[in-house]
Amino acid sequence: MYISLNYRNKLRAIKKHFGDAAQYKKYLEEQNEVLSAFRMYKQADEETYIKDYDHLLEETADCLVVAFQLGIITELKEFFRQAINFEYREVEKDFILATMVYKIDRTMQKYKIEWRGKNVS
Repeated sequence: MYISLNYRNKLRAIKKHFGDAAQYKKYLEEQNEVLSAFRMYKQADEETYIKDYDHLLEETADCLVVAFQLGIITELKEFFRQAINFEYREVEKDFILATMVYKIDRTMQKYKIEWRGKNVS
């Protein structure tokens, strides 16, 4: 998954704002949320399937945002392989990337985080 230079700079600014220790803790929380969302998705019935699947994609985006901040994408891939044995199709990857961009920008605005680079939002 490709993250532009501007967004990588934003991720660095977010990590600096919150600190390494807090972001590692956040990463573990996000992994647990992905696992919980995956369990809900696997148990979904026809009525909740779409909602549960969208929730899984959103939690995946959250986990990826923190993993990119910490530079631990390899570990995240291993987490997905071992914990949920799940691969996303291109359409889901596009949704996840769009969600990541939204969440990065939202965090920057919410916490008024300064960063160096051209504003692409």
